[in-house]
Order: sequence, then C-alpha cells, then structure tokens
Amino acid sequence: MFRIFHPSFVFKVRESLQVLLGALRLYGTESLALSFNGGKDATVVMHLLRAAVGEHSQGREDSCSHINAVYFTDSDYFEQVELFVKAMRERYHLNLILQEGGFLQGLKIIVEERNMKSFTMGTRRSDPDGKHLEHFTPSSQGWPPFMRVNPILSWSYGEVWKFLLSLKLPYCDLYDQGYTSIGRVSDTQPNPLLRIDNSSFWPAYYLSHEEEERAGRKLDKRRLSLSRRGPIEDGPRTAALVVIGNELLKGTTQDINAHKASIVLREMGIDLRRVVFIPDEVEVIASEIRSAFASMDIVITSGGIGPTHDDVTFQAMAHAFSVPLERCEELEEVLIRTLGSSFSSSCYNMTKIPQGAELLYERSCCDCAEESQFPIVKLYSVYNLPGIPQYFLKSLQIIKPYIETGYHFCGLRIELNVEEIAIADILAEFVQSHPNLEIGCYPIVSYSNVKTVLILEAHNRETLEKCFIELKAQLPSDAILAERGL
Repeated sequence: MFRIFHPSFVFKVRESLQVLLGALRLYGTESLALSFNGGKDATVVMHLLRAAVGEHSQGREDSCSHINAVYFTDSDYFEQVELFVKAMRERYHLNLILQEGGFLQGLKIIVEERNMKSFTMGTRRSDPDGKHLEHFTPSSQGWPPFMRVNPILSWSYGEVWKFLLSLKLPYCDLYDQGYTSIGRVSDTQPNPLLRIDNSSFWPAYYLSHEEEERAGRKLDKRRLSLSRRGPIEDGPRTAALVVIGNELLKGTTQDINAHKASIVLREMGIDLRRVVFIPDEVEVIASEIRSAFASMDIVITSGGIGPTHDDVTFQAMAHAFSVPLERCEELEEVLIRTLGSSFSSSCYNMTKIPQGAELLYERSCCDCAEESQFPIVKLYSVYNLPGIPQYFLKSLQIIKPYIETGYHFCGLRIELNVEEIAIADILAEFVQSHPNLEIGCYPIVSYSNVKTVLILEAHNRETLEKCFIELKAQLPSDAILAERGL
C-alpha cells in the first residue's frame, strides 16, 4: 500500500505503526482509545490505528470494531467536524464515545469509569505542545493518570496531506475551505495565506509555508495544558534512574553514577525524581522500566549492556515493551570498528537490541563514518547507558541534546545558627501557605556555628526572592549566618 510514497516517508509510516503496535501490546484494545477530534492529524492516526489493530488482531474480520474513539463535544466546536466524526464512526465501525461535560471532567470519567489507560493523539513536533514530547508521554500533573501515545510526532504538515490525498482518504470538508488548523469556532478562521478573494480560499493542502499552519488560529490555552509540562512555565521534565547490577546490591562495588546523574541532569533542567538499585534479573528490570516509563518523562538505565551472561538489560527492555530482540547490523559494525581484534563471539550479545530501538550518537560525530564511538540505545523515552562510571558520564553528554530543556532551577542555600527543631513549626506553616516553594531542611552535626541548612527552590527567581524575604521575617532574628544562590 505504501509503495507510492518516498522511502524516507515509508520509514516514518512504519515507525508510526510500530509505536501503535507497541501501545496495543502494552494496553490492548480495551484500554487504548483514539482521541478523535476530527482534525487531519487525528484522521491520519485513525487509519494508522486501524492498520495496527488489524495486524495486532491477526486479521480478524471484526478487528476494527474493537477500536475505541473519544470525541469531546462542545457548543463552540464546528458542526462540520462533529458530522465528520460521526460519519467516520459509521464508515469504520468505531466504538465512538461522545463525551460531554468539558474536556478535563470528560477525561476523568473516561479514565476512571471506562478504565482507559492510554490515548493515541495526532500531535506533531511542530505543534505548540509537541516539541518536548516522546512517542509515549505520561499525562501532566493535575490531569487523570494516562499515557499519551503520539505516533506521528515526526510527520510534517505536508506529509499528513500526502498520506490522506495519495490514499484518497476522507477528511473534514472545512479543510477544502481554507482551514489549515481547526480548533473552536471562536478562535479559528481560514488561513489568510490561502485567500483567493474576499470570500474564497484555496484548500489546506495548497499551503506552501508549513510553519504558517496555525496562521488562522488564536492560542488555545486549554489545549496547551494537556501537553508535557513546559520547561519554563510549569517546571522541569522528570526522570528516573534505574541502576542495574548485583555487585552494587552486595556492596562489592560502590555506585557513583546516581550522584553524577543527579548533578548533570539538574544542569540540563531535568528533575531526577527516582533512583532504584536492582539485580541483573530480566523480570525485575522489565518491571522497573515499565513502572518508571508510566510515571516519568525520561527513563535512564545504568549497566547490563556488556557481552557477558549477566548483561540482560536489552533483553529486559524488550520484555518490558513486549517486542522481540533483533540483531542490529549498524551496531555490530560500530563494535567491530571500535573493539578491533578484541571483538569476539560473545560481543554479538551486545548487538541484539529491542525491535524499534534507535541508536543515538554524539552530535559532533554522527556524520563521521570513521569515528569509533559506541552509540546509546533508545526505545521510546528509555535510554540505556553503560554502568562503567567514565562511560556513563560521557553517555549523559551524548543524550543531552535529546533530553535537555530550557528550564533553569532557581535555588537558595541558607545557613542558620539554630537547630532545626526550633524552626520546624515555622517551616511547616510556611510551606503550607507557599505551594510554589519547596524547602529542604538539613541538620548539620559539626563544631561550627552552622546548625541547620535550608534549601529553597522555586520555578522562577522572582518567586524565590519574594518567598525568602517573607521567610526571613519569620525566622529568629540573627539566625541567618550566610546565604547563596544555587
């Protein structure tokens, strides 16, 4: 079916199908729903999901009737969009839920009462909320817990239309009237760049400047709130570190990587929220990866990717996402080039990686064929790093361009000459009345005058300074010995 497309686009289509197949393996058709707003992107995802469900269901005739789809009704939505959504329900036998009661409340009902654990969406990188998304991204704080599946992140505006037009697939007729991005009636109009005269417009697929796709839209703040928390306004991306190795749990080797990761990730604007130490066991590793993947934006593993029998991280990651291990010829070539005469038959264990995984190289070296450098294996938002400390630290720098954000932590260290018990009640009350401030309190046992250290953190410098002034007024007079920014 895809022979009419250029090979580079065929790759994107197949990548999207693999993402959806991965979601079906994780959640099944019962707990996975298509977020179907009737737009062009969601329409593409609908057809890709139909293909993926057919493959997942091994070609059963009734397979497409198992596709759940959700449309959130609203009096400010275009009538043409709702008519199109209902037409697709009849044409493709979708199990369509017309959910009333507002977007957030509707999501809560679907997640809690219908046990929906994941939603496929038509978000692309060029969307306002798409820049920092992964193919699998947990819902944001304040929203019901579910997994967002984004199969067409890498697609362009033109590729969306190439897919729909080349395969002669139906789409909402508003696009033929010059609408290039459809939201609410109150914030959407035909794209002015497609204007023919005062009353007519070229169809959406005539738009040549793809960066102007949203020229007919006003910013929809409610839609932005569903996106991954932005790096500046709403806080940093979250990460979990899974440290793997029997030797660490038995005390024969001292871990260094967790401490290094906490420092480096913080410099990247990433909040390391969880660190676990686990043995070299496939089931245990797979379980921890699944758990971290469901709740964190980024998952980093350390260790277990070498050539010996107890290096089972790749196998565990494949098990976590229910995909097979595949021999990677590119990785094999890199290993042979890097290890030279040291390459042996046991090294083939290092070349078998989960199906659908990517190889990430240091950006300065990715175009250098002669460069001997071991890449990072990434599947979805899980990054496999080596356990040897010097290689682990270098690998953090390799993945930096892929995970860092523009967020900067704002912190203040305050040294006090009073015991923490003397200010415990003050801090408890202050934290309650200042939810945008985080306070850490640490007793110091030494012969110096410093008895307690406070660490204050906020999302911006203005909030931090304002809170510090208020807290300073409540602390005992002359209690502060020193202060410095972090």
